[in-house]
Amino acid sequence: MVSRPLPYAVAKRGLWLVLAAAAACAGCDDGAEGQFIKAASAHQFRSMVLESPRPVMVEFYKSGCPGCSLAHPNLESVSEEYADRAGFVKVPREATEVRQKYAITFYPTIFVFKGGKPVARKTGPQPRSAYARMIDDHLSTPR
Repeated sequence: MVSRPLPYAVAKRGLWLVLAAAAACAGCDDGAEGQFIKAASAHQFRSMVLESPRPVMVEFYKSGCPGCSLAHPNLESVSEEYADRAGFVKVPREATEVRQKYAITFYPTIFVFKGGKPVARKTGPQPRSAYARMIDDHLSTPR
């Protein structure tokens, strides 16, 4: 169970139970796992995302973020299904240079990059189908 309550937990007790359960089991301290590779520097981001020959889904996340915890299972599922056709990178909040370049102010923020350019963006937790559609729209051969 989560050891410290979320700031808005007192006002919304029903929501708190759902978020607390997600935060406890999703391991949001490391962002999405599955096929995601962590890029903690601008150099790593450039080589893994901007120079990639295939589409890359990028998750900008923050440790302890309830929304990141809710998005985690869906992102992990999509990364496992599309691992052979797309790349998956997670960028922590601490990667300031990259975060500022893409104006990240809300977590999680998910991008799809193709040819070194962002082609899709979603903020906040989304259903699995939304993440899959983001990638499908930019693959030369959808699933």
